[in-house]
Amino acid sequence: ARMVKIFEDIFIGNHADDNLSPIKSLALYHDFRWLASLSTKQNTIIQKLSDRLVAVDLLPRAQELLLSLLQKDDLSPDNKARVGSRLAVIYLFENKPQEALDILEVTDAPNLSSATINPRKIIAARAYSALNRPDEALQMLANDYSPNAILHRFEIYWKSGDWDNASDTIKYLIEEPKPGQKLSSEQMNYILDWATALKQAGKETVLV
Repeated sequence: ARMVKIFEDIFIGNHADDNLSPIKSLALYHDFRWLASLSTKQNTIIQKLSDRLVAVDLLPRAQELLLSLLQKDDLSPDNKARVGSRLAVIYLFENKPQEALDILEVTDAPNLSSATINPRKIIAARAYSALNRPDEALQMLANDYSPNAILHRFEIYWKSGDWDNASDTIKYLIEEPKPGQKLSSEQMNYILDWATALKQAGKETVLV
């Protein structure tokens, strides 16, 4: 029981992040994976480790871990869908958009929480965009006004040269400037993109 607790502290706490490289973390997990199977937090351990592997571009290793997690019987529909979302993102990093859509479909379920559904829609939209299916991507993002969804809609319009819709979309990411405070680099980029889209759309009055 003490070993299981130490194992949980290593992977769920910050011990692995602070003291072990991702490769050593992976080796430790494989050497003592029987401890993970005894832990009630095994699912969290695997997801935390996979996130570290993705961060250093060890995508196939992270993919293997998440696929093994999907084979477990104790995942709730929401947890299974979240693992599927993580896998789909990895497939997008590997330029495999169809595989991303496939894993989203396999891990889908009725009555998922909105916190689970909304990121999955954005991931699916990016997969459709990568497959050059912009209409389906925009359909996935309909009625979603989160910053990620707005930014991706803008990217779709920009890529297709739909400057009118591009300029009407990116403006929702522009924050009200505060006197005496510098704009962030992110806000400066949004403003430049908005100005460019306005110029291309011929909206000179708004641009001025």
